Parts: sequence; structure tokens; C-alpha cells
Amino acid sequence: MSSPRHPWSRLGAVPRRSIFGGALAAAGYAAGFGTEAALAAGSVPIVSPGRVTAIAGASVNVLSPSGDISGAADHAAITRLLEAGPSSVVYLAGGYFHVNQPVTVQHPRQAIVGQGANVSAIVAAPGFSGPAIITGSSAAAASSTYGLDDITVANLGLIGGHHMGRAGAVDSFTGNPSVNGIAIAGCLNSTIENVTFRGVNGWCIESSPYDAFPNIGLMMRGIKGVANAGGIHCWSTKAAGWNGQQFLTDIQLQSTGSDSDLDVLLFEDIYDIVAENVNTSI
Repeated sequence: MSSPRHPWSRLGAVPRRSIFGGALAAAGYAAGFGTEAALAAGSVPIVSPGRVTAIAGASVNVLSPSGDISGAADHAAITRLLEAGPSSVVYLAGGYFHVNQPVTVQHPRQAIVGQGANVSAIVAAPGFSGPAIITGSSAAAASSTYGLDDITVANLGLIGGHHMGRAGAVDSFTGNPSVNGIAIAGCLNSTIENVTFRGVNGWCIESSPYDAFPNIGLMMRGIKGVANAGGIHCWSTKAAGWNGQQFLTDIQLQSTGSDSDLDVLLFEDIYDIVAENVNTSI
């Protein structure tokens, strides 16, 4: 799932330049999990299970869960909306969306937005096949000058599978599909905000280049996680100029990396990284 790692500490491998600001070990988590303005204003209508409702005057679609835990129906529905083209937004209503393969952002300036990290969640169904629950790569938009740009994933929960502990909670990644949460490769100016990861049997977020395209300008804000195999992995290559220009803030990753060989934060062969207000445990 990743390139070979260097033997640095669990707070990240930094072979080039990185800056850790704030109180890294014990910073308080202050980011709120609000909804988008359209949701708060009540302009997003209530939808019935398995239905799609378009919002007048905008390339926005609202999708509710199908109830099919095999993952086939929800994956097909989300993919169909992402095929609408650039500058389209998929709003996920409250509930659990099960997918059996990656949800792939296919065009520039697309967004997948839920109603809150503990309200809307995408779950890796049993037998999930693919590298990550949500993916975005320049490979998916070869006709674009840069590849993909301005991808947004916000206000969502990502759950690695069905290994549940107490009611409503995921207490372990063991037994869940071996898959990352979000994988973005070779994109420009993307945002991951107010996303919670639970029981992911891989990296919560993996940021990498695609061929000579660096994954540049990625903003990660309000990231929470518990009981995941790994945290956040950012890396680059010589072909991509070792470029990063990535910013992480308000990161809360608990019970991460225990019983796995992954790290909480790992930055390798990449420069221009800033991480602040990080609170983690293994």
C-alpha cells in the first residue's frame, strides 16, 4: 500500500523539510464538525432511501443510502453522480453508504460532502476490492492540463469495515479489508476537511505523486480517527520534484498504528510540509 519506509519515529519521517508547529504532543482539538452552508440553510431537501434529489440552479446531487450492505448499489449510485462532469457536488444524506470498490473522483473541482462526520459515513463492504475507499488521481483525468484539481472531501465518516465493538463503534481494524481511507495522487489544491476515520486497515490518508505530477497544495483540516492501522502518509519522488506544499492542522488520531507496522504520521522524500495542532496515540 505504500513505498518502503525509513526507520524514523512514529511522529513521521522527514528526509527533507518539515515544520511542526503548535503543541504537537498535547494540542487540543478545536475544529468543529459543522455542515455546509446549504445544509445549514435548509436548502438541501430530505430524501428517501436510494433516491437522488437535484438542487435547482446548481450542479449538486443529494443521495441517500440504499440499504444494500453488499456495497454494489451505493457504489453505483455515487459513481453515477460523479460522472456528471467537472464542478459537480455529491451531497450524502445521513446514514451508512456501503461500497464494494473505490469511490473515484473522476473530474476536476468535484466534491463529496456529507452532513457531518458522525452523520454520513461511507463503509467498506465485506470483500471490498481496491486501494482506498475514496480515490482521486491524475490518472482519472488525463485530458486535464494538470490532472485533477480542487477535489474536496468533507464532513464525512469513513469506516474500514464491519468489525464492530460496542454498539455503534468500531474498536479495531483487524479483520477489515486491507484498504486505505482516502488516497489522492498527483492532484492540485485538494481539501480533506472534517473527516473521521474508524477501523481503517491501512492509512487514513495517503498523499502521493502520479508519475511526474506531485500531489501539491493539499489541505488537511479537522481530521479525526480511532482504531486505524495507520494515520497520514505523505510522500513524493524525484520525478515529481520531491514537491509537497501540504498543510495539516487540527489532527486527532487515537489508537493508531497499534498491532500494525504503520505510523501515525509519516512524511518521506517530500519537502514543504507544515503540521500543527496534532494529538496522537498508539
